[in-house]
Amino acid sequence: MSRFMTGPGSVTVILATRNAAAFLPETLASLCAQTLEAFELVAVDDGSTDETADMLARHAASADPAFRPVTVLRTGPRGLAAARNLALRKARGEMIVVLDGDDILMPDLFVRARNRLAESGALDMAYPLFEHIGPGGERLGTRSLAPAGPLTAERLLVRNPIHSDSGVMVRKSAAMAAGLFDETLSGCIGLDFWRRVLTLRQGNAACLEDPLVLYRRRPGQITALAARMEDNFTRVLEKAGRDEALGVRARRRALAAQRLYWASLAYAQRDYGEARRHTASAWRTDPLRMARTPYAYQRAAIAAASILPSWLHEPLKRSGFALRARASR
Repeated sequence: MSRFMTGPGSVTVILATRNAAAFLPETLASLCAQTLEAFELVAVDDGSTDETADMLARHAASADPAFRPVTVLRTGPRGLAAARNLALRKARGEMIVVLDGDDILMPDLFVRARNRLAESGALDMAYPLFEHIGPGGERLGTRSLAPAGPLTAERLLVRNPIHSDSGVMVRKSAAMAAGLFDETLSGCIGLDFWRRVLTLRQGNAACLEDPLVLYRRRPGQITALAARMEDNFTRVLEKAGRDEALGVRARRRALAAQRLYWASLAYAQRDYGEARRHTASAWRTDPLRMARTPYAYQRAAIAAASILPSWLHEPLKRSGFALRARASR
């Protein structure tokens, strides 16, 4: 076996989490199952009040420091961006993998991502596709799709094929050059960060065209945070405009697409009022884009149908005409 050594090809996983004890064992088990022999883990417990810190400590104690060294740090709570930045500054690897405390990685993710970055010095990041799972790990039948062309800042903000930060591998040099994670944001933290990495140079991202991450959805996860998500996404778009990474028209397209996506997620969680609100907002934001988007009509019709009595609405859902959360948007 190869020992962990800093330098070319070395990998550090940064895991920032808070109160993830219900799901953390599965996440850590997916780390143990990686086929990459040697990598470092820097985990930050961001002020947990459950068993998260103890779980991380036990994982560190059981790890082989020669091959898979683990550093556990405790803070805060200071927020996800600050916790990730702390881990990133401590990381010794040339390549960084971001991981959340409730997602699951496929065993060959690290090897495939590292090999892809090693193929070309022009690449700064490699990202996997993902599949949604429920709280108990059940497959929800939705997965992301690879973009039609090279990933640009505009494609990221309009369609976001990354969606989940977990499993994305980025060169530490690029992460530092992009300016770390924005600690003033309370949401869309990864989206903002990946946009800045993408603007470092053209064609610097590669897609690993398989679902190599299981991204966990939990009840109330979207609707409870809808206002915060909307506020943070608007701020990310404003930052992109100031950086001249995105024009006014593109920012409107991105906001409309995001609102339609929020509508689908709210509908999937049976928050039909939020689904109708986001659908209407999407059409007001960019009616031309919505008119050219075939599934926008379906989503608008189903969102409107949700005001019908349940004995009329539920058969529509069962018929397959239901509005579904599509990660590719």
